[in-house]
Formats: sequence, structure tokens, C-alpha cells
Amino acid sequence: MTKSLTGKVALVTGGSRGIGAASARALADEGANVAISYVASADKGRGRRERTQGRGVQARAFKADQARQPTSISW
Repeated sequence: MTKSLTGKVALVTGGSRGIGAASARALADEGANVAISYVASADKGRGRRERTQGRGVQARAFKADQARQPTSISW
């Protein structure tokens, strides 16, 4: 069975719980490497990262609140 997302990277906002966690699992099952953002719980973010990596893909967790507009952006 070919995994349709192998070699791709998916960003899942709110990926540490609920629908976001289910999305991260589904994307990993299709072969995508997953970047997971969380707002408050670093423990849940790390836990989701570890469980996602257990599916044979790369995963990273980042603290980020997409609901807040940044005051400045530096490149």
C-alpha cells in the first residue's frame, strides 16, 4: 500500500488534542511528517509528537497561538 503523503509536511494547528490530534494521526498514517502547534500544554504537545513519531514519520511540536496577531514579524 502506497502512502499518499510520503515526503510531505503537514502543519496541524491545535494538534495536541481533539480533532487536531486525530488529524495528526491520520496525516502520519498517510506518510506525512507533521508539525503540531499547541497553545498551552507543552506536555500534551510533546506527547502528541512522540505518538506521531511512533507511526514512522518525523514530528515536531511548537508553542504558537494562531488566534493572536503578532506585533512584529522578523525574517
